[in-house]
Amino acid sequence: MDTVELQVEPRTGHGTGPARALRRDGRIPAVVYTGGRPAESVSLSGEAFVKAMNGPMGRNTRFLLAGPDGLAGKLALVKDIQKTPVSRDVLHVDLLEVQPAQKVVVRVPVRLVGKAAGTEEGGIVRQLRRDVDVRCDAVLIPEFVELSVEGLELGESLSVSDLEFSEGLEAVFRHDFAIVRMLIPRGLEEAVEETDEDGVEAEDGAEAGATADAGEGEAAEGGE
Repeated sequence: MDTVELQVEPRTGHGTGPARALRRDGRIPAVVYTGGRPAESVSLSGEAFVKAMNGPMGRNTRFLLAGPDGLAGKLALVKDIQKTPVSRDVLHVDLLEVQPAQKVVVRVPVRLVGKAAGTEEGGIVRQLRRDVDVRCDAVLIPEFVELSVEGLELGESLSVSDLEFSEGLEAVFRHDFAIVRMLIPRGLEEAVEETDEDGVEAEDGAEAGATADAGEGEAAEGGE
């Protein structure tokens, strides 16, 4: 994962007034939490930070800090972001200093790959969870993880335990929640039920109708 250089400046003023003044100048109040040292209050470029958050790594962007002697050259990840409720403007950022080989837990997107077998019979692939928590070294954070759905048949699902990771990555979860499910359209489901009951396929199955929205799988607990 490439790093993004982020210029930070020392911040002495605290409270609502100084914070607003910084935002008027296009800067964001922030705190850098460091291992074994007191947290440091800084400010950073709002434009540079938002640009990084909109990049391919999003909140998992690894920053190379530039600025004060105590922070220059340090690596940091986003620990927390505070935003306004409506406009979603960034109000405050917490950064966490990390070492390259330090284990961290982050949330990464799940990307489905392949063509599910059940679609040949009219099934519909429904992705229930779009991200999972993974544990890895700070330098190994992936942009996304892939889940192959090629063998997915009608009525089947794939869970977080079905994810295959490269060496150094592992999923973090308490319950083996479903990530993707092959839905059976209502008309097709009725035809399948008739086949199961009578032992023969229905001659005139109804066309596929709307299916109920599937809720999200149970979220894994982990840091961000």
